[in-house]
Amino acid sequence: MIAPFAMSPKGTTSARVIPMARSMADAGNEVLVLIPPYDNHSESSKKIVGIPENGLAIQWLNIPRFSNLPIIGPLILFFVLALAGRRQALLFNPDVIHIFKPKAVSGMIHHLLWFLGCDSAIVLDCDDWEGSRGWSELERYPLPLKWVFDFQERVLIKNNHAVTTASAFLLERVKNICGNHPIVHIPNFIDSVRHNCWDRESLRRQGREALGIGPNRSIGLIYTRFFEYSIDGYAECICSFLSTDPDALVLVVGKGKFGQEKSLAAVLKDKGYLDRVSMLGWIDHNSVPAVLAASDVAMFPSTDNIANKSKCPARLVDLLMISTPIAAHDVGEAKTYITSGRNGRLLASGGGDAVGRAAATLLASDVQKATQEFRESRVRGDLSPGHIADQLSDLYELAIAEKQG
Repeated sequence: MIAPFAMSPKGTTSARVIPMARSMADAGNEVLVLIPPYDNHSESSKKIVGIPENGLAIQWLNIPRFSNLPIIGPLILFFVLALAGRRQALLFNPDVIHIFKPKAVSGMIHHLLWFLGCDSAIVLDCDDWEGSRGWSELERYPLPLKWVFDFQERVLIKNNHAVTTASAFLLERVKNICGNHPIVHIPNFIDSVRHNCWDRESLRRQGREALGIGPNRSIGLIYTRFFEYSIDGYAECICSFLSTDPDALVLVVGKGKFGQEKSLAAVLKDKGYLDRVSMLGWIDHNSVPAVLAASDVAMFPSTDNIANKSKCPARLVDLLMISTPIAAHDVGEAKTYITSGRNGRLLASGGGDAVGRAAATLLASDVQKATQEFRESRVRGDLSPGHIADQLSDLYELAIAEKQG
């Protein structure tokens, strides 16, 4: 498996690639994950991690010293990592090479493997749409970078033997482009290691004690990358929720790429609500379950656009696993993790104030038992690692047959 970037700060490698790799290793396969840490050079010093008998190894590609050179350093770095990634992948002599994201370094490795040839079947994973019309209006990227990514995506989405997609929206898009290629929808799912022992009752007490919050106070949660929704929309959501209970609080977990959390704090201050909001930023991985469990309800507003319909936020898996009821807009993969009347409410896309009011309604109803039962059904069902491994195994067999045929 070729990861798209480092384990942190982004989440695709840790929340999508590694769980897939672990599920296949647990099913009795040998799996190597190659990580090109161009966005986090500190990971370059890591070595192969893996126990032979469990079938999973992780290898970080080395970052050369010249990568610090101005202008040309980053450009050359991508090519060097692509060459190294191709070489290491072929040395493993795999039946299947599963490449995550048809762009940047992993996209370049894909180009090299496809056009120079290899004996392995090539499977592509698409978890977003960064080509034409797929860029979020809340993100800012240089135009040349958009052109390069759009080219890579349009070419490589056809040059493979099978495809996995993170969203049902992408599944339909790929079907329209690839025709008869084997394609399967693999949403982000439960990680047997990351989500181990996420028992809400014990974690709730631990989280509230760490945050200095009493056991009976109502707590709402915003768990975000500030990608899905506007700052004013988040402010509407929070203020609407807090207006229903003068003693309620809101936790905001996450940071934006461009410091959006600071803009949100400024808006909330102007509206007179900042003193009832804790801006926690990104928290340590080991602290995540306790902080999420400290809240009574989560709010997940989302704009209905191509970018959001294409993505599959791993944060929704976390909220599902911690048994937190969720009020969300019915956009993209939200329906994969939220069922109205079971573990939350789905609303037609619109204003953030509606999500805030829905979250307050969930607080007033006794949904916790239904939420926990819903979680258990998904843990044992379609979001379990075993189920995903079965789907991947079937797809890999089809990809190998496609390669040989």
